Amino acid sequence: MIKLTLCIMFLSYFLGSCINPGLNYPYAENNTATDSLFGEVIKDDYRWLEINVAKNEKRKEWLEAQSNLTGTFFSRLDNDFLKDRISSLGEMSNFIPVGIQGREFYYLKTNIYKNKTCLFTYNLDSHKIQLRADLGNSLRSLNRLKLCLSSDAKTLAVVNINNDYQNSLMVFDLENSGEIVAEIPDVTLSLPFLYGDQLIYIEDGFNTNNFGNRVYSYNLKSQSKTVLFENDFKHLSDPIDLSLNQDKGFLYLSAYHDNDKLMVEMFDLNKSFTSNPVLNLEREKALNYRLCGSDDNHLFYIIHDDMSQDRVLSYHMENKKFHVLSEDSEHILSGFNQIKDHVIVSYNNLKENKVLLINVNDSIKKPIKVLKHGIQSFVNNPKDTTLLYIEETLFQSQTLMKSHMSDPSTRNFLLESAYMPYDHSDFKSEHITITTSSGKEIDVVISYKKDLDLNGKNPTILFSYPNSTREAVNSFFFSRILYMEQGYIFVQRSSKDYSKDIKLENNQDGIMETIEYLIANKYTSNKYLCLSGYEYGGTAIMNIVNKNPSVCKAVLLSDGIFDMLHHTSLDKMGNNDQQLYTYKTKEELFSVLDMSPYHKLKSNVNYPAILALPGNDNQSINPSHSYKLIAKLQMRTKGDNPILLYDQKKIRRDDDLVIFDYKEKIYHTLSFVSEVLDVQLDKKNYSHNKGN
Repeated sequence: MIKLTLCIMFLSYFLGSCINPGLNYPYAENNTATDSLFGEVIKDDYRWLEINVAKNEKRKEWLEAQSNLTGTFFSRLDNDFLKDRISSLGEMSNFIPVGIQGREFYYLKTNIYKNKTCLFTYNLDSHKIQLRADLGNSLRSLNRLKLCLSSDAKTLAVVNINNDYQNSLMVFDLENSGEIVAEIPDVTLSLPFLYGDQLIYIEDGFNTNNFGNRVYSYNLKSQSKTVLFENDFKHLSDPIDLSLNQDKGFLYLSAYHDNDKLMVEMFDLNKSFTSNPVLNLEREKALNYRLCGSDDNHLFYIIHDDMSQDRVLSYHMENKKFHVLSEDSEHILSGFNQIKDHVIVSYNNLKENKVLLINVNDSIKKPIKVLKHGIQSFVNNPKDTTLLYIEETLFQSQTLMKSHMSDPSTRNFLLESAYMPYDHSDFKSEHITITTSSGKEIDVVISYKKDLDLNGKNPTILFSYPNSTREAVNSFFFSRILYMEQGYIFVQRSSKDYSKDIKLENNQDGIMETIEYLIANKYTSNKYLCLSGYEYGGTAIMNIVNKNPSVCKAVLLSDGIFDMLHHTSLDKMGNNDQQLYTYKTKEELFSVLDMSPYHKLKSNVNYPAILALPGNDNQSINPSHSYKLIAKLQMRTKGDNPILLYDQKKIRRDDDLVIFDYKEKIYHTLSFVSEVLDVQLDKKNYSHNKGN
């Protein structure tokens, strides 16, 4: 009896210290629904988890049970010093450039942890900083806002990101403590314009569902609006681009119409919106024209082709001729700005930045000296010769720099965005290019502590999002620091042709090639690897895990898409994404099913530890993707690895820095992965404590 008691005590202690301390998953009823498609009957055992109505008590009870299970799991991992560290790093703030009025540079400064945004000015002569308005917690993004300052600096218009595909346009009265004087829903993520009392913006036809995109002029005094232009529904995914000549009040509108012709009209905002045609040409199918600016004589276009080669062109409105200002086959175009009679063209190939100052009249080019890596955000300055730009890198917060048109190779430091609660010199990053077996090139950024021993046993996070841009891969975000100072390697990828890499097959191949490279070069091994995916990145990861469940030890899935068969009916996604995985024939049906992680899940297989993090009020991706996947995994897999659901209000991927439940997400994901990979979190590892 004594031996039995000791045995029970030993087992209780052992189970209490392992990854899965006897998790009892909530029961998910196998209530099989079926789809009959092209003569095939396809089962869907957990479709009842899709139904989000008050009378669906079964779903409500299941979600509550999942919440209790996850809460119990994380209660064992409660870590006050980690919460404090997240708070200290979250006190860092970001610059968001707004514009220049006279010698005053206007910028937003957002505190990540408190989600507090203020508008400041920096005087370029006296170097004095002044608070102009406290905007509180009304803005929800840090690096994708579209902003416009009125010419008298009394009004600020901001397109605010509510979630992936729903944005609102907010107007702040800067003379009245930043009071919100207008908020317009369902706008596209494009630059608004302020001219006098008029606010020009584009309404998103996808979200309103009854017409194409519309361009409006909204009168801030009368609170009335006038339609300037309307696309038909078939051109919904085609861009409408706007550019405003602030001095003359000329609004240039570029759009496709009539069998894909490119047209430009000029609206005189001083004369009751009278319009005149400026340009009308046949659209070349291989080319995509995007209007990016204008001056008194020119329109400026960025032209993308099918080979992802970008050119910057000027169109002389009097001579009616295009002229190539810049093209570069070795780099990707990453930015366009205007300064007096010049344009600034920024290029990047992940390993090297290149920025040119180009005279519009004679095409003479001068290089602007910038950091080799990282991101530059130049500020339009149509009335001065000062070049102003913000720089950031993987490990350094932002700095405000300036140079001059006469000598752009000279750079001067002006301002830093925030204190650094860690030593950025502790970390290093490697920018490498992996050539796959098919000849495709994948750009990879590998970041870690400088003194890390590459012995194949390092915990590693491989983050996947199919079309991560070079800007996203190279941008600073503090969760990367939290991982790395605890000994993690952080890996991100960017395809050279990232706009095409949203195809799941390409993304999955790229992930596997990256994993093989990391293991072959002893950065990590399968049992120390965590795969982290957002949207289709999560889809690709689960397809990889379905094929080989031992490919990694842990998986993080943020807003994943897993039921490809019902993808179109469940989700409301823009940019034509909902048409990527449709099926009109039996062959197409099987192709979609082959890419559907939910349908390809295996039974009685030991899957890696999985934490799904859906946003339960996400308007673009239905959280039931994650609900159904987790239910099926919990009911049909074996092993001790935890399979958990952490349902949040709203959530974004880290590189976007959208503030919803951000600090909670970081805490739970780092705690979960560290528990699974057996990483001992220790405050002695904090970078700023080194040597103290």
